[in-house]
Amino acid sequence: MTETNDQVASSIVWCPKTLTESEKVDWHELRAEILRFTLEKWDGLVSQVVSCLNKAYADLELPVKLSGEHVSALQERFMDEWRQHRETPDFSEAEASREVAPFQSYQSHWDRRTHWTSRLLSLAIRKVAWRSTINKDLRRAFLDKMLEVRATDDELKAMYYPGVETPIPGRNFGGKGFRSTWQEAIVAVGLALVQRRDDNGRYIGDIAGPMIRDLGVGIAMDYPAKDVIAAQLGKASSPMNGGQSKQGGRDLHWGDLEQGLLTATAPLSISPSTIVGLALAMKKQGLPQVCVSFIGEGGSSQGDWYEALNFAGVRKLPVIFFVENNRVALGTPVERQSAVEFFANKAYAAGIPCFTVDGTDPEELYAATKTAREYALWEHGGPVLIGIEAMRGCGHAHHDDERYRKVDGDKVTGYADMEAYEKWAQREPLTSYPAALVERGELSPEKLEEFDKEARSLAHKRRREVEDSPWAETEGLGHGVTHGEDALNHRELEEKRRSNWTWNQISGKTKTAPPIDQEGWTYRVAIEEALSEGASVYGDRFLMIGEDLEYGGAFGVTQRLKSRGFGDCLVDSPLSESAVIGSAVGAALKGLVCVAEIQFNAFAAHGFSQIVNNAATIYWRYGADVPLVIRIPVGAGLAGGPYHALTNENWFSGTPGLKILYPSTPHDAYHGLLEAISDPGPVIFFEHLTLYPPVGRTTAFGFPVRQTVDVKAEDKVLGVADLKRSGDDLTIVTYGAMVHFALHAAELLAKDGIDVEVVDLRSLWPLDSDAAVRSVQKTGRLIVLQEAQHRSGFGHYVSSKILEKAFMSLDAPPVVLGSMDILPPFAPHLEKAYLPSFESIATAARDLMAEAGRNRG
Repeated sequence: MTETNDQVASSIVWCPKTLTESEKVDWHELRAEILRFTLEKWDGLVSQVVSCLNKAYADLELPVKLSGEHVSALQERFMDEWRQHRETPDFSEAEASREVAPFQSYQSHWDRRTHWTSRLLSLAIRKVAWRSTINKDLRRAFLDKMLEVRATDDELKAMYYPGVETPIPGRNFGGKGFRSTWQEAIVAVGLALVQRRDDNGRYIGDIAGPMIRDLGVGIAMDYPAKDVIAAQLGKASSPMNGGQSKQGGRDLHWGDLEQGLLTATAPLSISPSTIVGLALAMKKQGLPQVCVSFIGEGGSSQGDWYEALNFAGVRKLPVIFFVENNRVALGTPVERQSAVEFFANKAYAAGIPCFTVDGTDPEELYAATKTAREYALWEHGGPVLIGIEAMRGCGHAHHDDERYRKVDGDKVTGYADMEAYEKWAQREPLTSYPAALVERGELSPEKLEEFDKEARSLAHKRRREVEDSPWAETEGLGHGVTHGEDALNHRELEEKRRSNWTWNQISGKTKTAPPIDQEGWTYRVAIEEALSEGASVYGDRFLMIGEDLEYGGAFGVTQRLKSRGFGDCLVDSPLSESAVIGSAVGAALKGLVCVAEIQFNAFAAHGFSQIVNNAATIYWRYGADVPLVIRIPVGAGLAGGPYHALTNENWFSGTPGLKILYPSTPHDAYHGLLEAISDPGPVIFFEHLTLYPPVGRTTAFGFPVRQTVDVKAEDKVLGVADLKRSGDDLTIVTYGAMVHFALHAAELLAKDGIDVEVVDLRSLWPLDSDAAVRSVQKTGRLIVLQEAQHRSGFGHYVSSKILEKAFMSLDAPPVVLGSMDILPPFAPHLEKAYLPSFESIATAARDLMAEAGRNRG
């Protein structure tokens, strides 16, 4: 078996530099931790590990109290002992050459596993070393931050039940209410991260993606607790304001990337993929930063989380994953959530190191984070998964407390495990940690009470300030849906509707398309050229993420990028649409210009949540740019069948925050894609498969798709429709491959003396309905043609928008044409029958002309 680079790298010993600013490490404590770690990981190796560790300690003749230099020397000697003297099975010569798996002999597999275990044991030793660096000041910081978290949580709880008077008469509102009770030690993770800014004040430190109940991480990273309270109450001062002044209240979550905190989301598995994308951008930019992802034991059951974990492992990205075992998700006990022994062990599937820590001990969490951070930034390291064991001491949210644990006299009921509750109550951080500090002589009960009162007084003051602060004005609610787009409120919609009732002729001129010819680019070449131009313009900031891109992609679209020297911008993802989109969002948030490719339209369903719950929501929620294009090949004509021939624009057209392009020609594809790449927000870019084409100069339906493209033309495609054919008798409004269907049908109709005008929308959102209205006001007849199935298609929305302005101009009812209301069939003749035909379009037009004649008569 030939060793891969990854296998060679895995045999390299991790020997981080000596931690000199540390207290003495007790040899017995170090030995106990190595024993604990080995028991967690490989109970069958305990005697071997202890034997090698004891021998290394004895050979070095070290004292009981070890300095930083001693620990480093012990780690190096222990690793040598382990690799050289680990008890090897008594393989016979014949057995040693047998295979564990094809081309992996017993001996080679044993050697690799020995190197891997030595690396993990190094993590255990390093964690002990990092714990020894914790001094009195840091311990006081742990306590202060934990007290602040508990006090803030208690104020949120106190605010919840009476609530605050809202602008709605008679209605009080207390917010949502997620607390960190018994999990306050998480502050240590935030304190272990590095926060720094460049000379221009731009944040370039580590980034954490906490869940909403991980308040301690935010507090430790100096996120204002007052902003958390404002977000939970939905006040104007909340940072969830879409970048609009005094427009908070758009979301209950909190965070700010300029302070190193990715805002949480309710679909829990969205954040890990975004964090992976941020880490991908950091690695590409050569920044010494790590990203930290948090999820609960319930969220770790979601497939998106596994996909993020796998992607990070494949790319060896600087990510620390935390799984917080709350002992119960919303109401599901841990034994019904997963059969895994330790949640950290889920990392095995991704091939990354993992270990478990006591989540009630801030010092353990701090040391674990510091160790994982070092490893994540090591050249041959990468992600680490840390399992946190710490029971949640309250309900899922304030309203859930009585279902979690209800005390009625001597009777205690609830869905929480009461026996476990009593045990963890004795261990919760603000009981156990102050007691430890008292035992060390660093804290007295009187001082603890004083510190607690200070924290509670400050938290109460913040709460009152938020309660007395103004609510957001409803007038600005629609501002900032996407860049350059505001949503109309109900009053504005009423005014617009009334203005339509004047039946005025819509002013303006519809753009005229350049001609189709046989000497220019194909549709696919236009896309390739636009991607190459994007890579040239944005340089190292340009990134393409997708499956199989580095060899050219499913349709060879990225081959031109490689041949022109832009191969470094291509990132092959694992087979994971969720990770593709989520990581692209994260990289875009970090300042890269991203293009994500979905291989086939139906597969976009796997990344659907990342598109509609993540990419589409960010700008409106908290005003961050997401320069991201999502390329999705769509459409029937190549006998793709149900999963490869859908055109699914209606999946996305109802989601605010997305722009959508669906070009029909090389000219529109080139200029539209460049415009999408330069847009600061997410754009869905549909590419019809039959327009690529697979062979020759024509598509599967015989459409000529070559066109001379003027690359210097300044042609705006987003929000601008295009006149593909001028006519006086009837308007066909369409987009994508149906433009060519409409043009061919128009040629058939011309033989009957019917002059058809074809309006190509090109952009589904923003929608240029005025161009269609101008045409209908001229022709008096309307067909809206779509490839999607007739029911619930985008064409019905287009028809309604035209009717709002052009109803009185119509001589006959409008017609919406689409494909049959079935999935695209596989056999070519069935697929052709599924789609509208030239003749069926022409027949609808003839019927419409006849109906218009009767109406005039």
